[in-house]
Amino acid sequence: MKNFVACLAFAIVLGACGEVAPPAKPQTVIVHRDLDSEVIKTVAKMSVGGMMCAEGCGGKIQQDVRALPGVTGTELEFTDGSPENIVKVEYDPAVTDEKKLIECVQGIADGKYTVSKVEVLHYHGLQNKAASNGAAV
Repeated sequence: MKNFVACLAFAIVLGACGEVAPPAKPQTVIVHRDLDSEVIKTVAKMSVGGMMCAEGCGGKIQQDVRALPGVTGTELEFTDGSPENIVKVEYDPAVTDEKKLIECVQGIADGKYTVSKVEVLHYHGLQNKAASNGAAV
């Protein structure tokens, strides 16, 4: 009887040690805003968690994002000790999109970095607004 109980306990422990699914990445919130501006451009403001320093972590993120087709520039707003920092990415929406930017960041260092929110700012040139209002350019 003792052997039966020991075998049963061992089987339960083995069954409990089965493959555990990795925790799901939190869903990234994406917000789009249209703004009037002197220039026409698109900028994604990404809230990135997991950065420990501006040079190493922030530099690596900016380097990898800048390597994506359609990205024209990046800027890092880093604060020591902050759980999230901002990476601004200017890009051509005809070539890439915010989902590819998120995939790039979250794919660095085996998923060390997370993107919780992306605010996509679409700057529309004022010259287009003036022309649509019938005003001379």
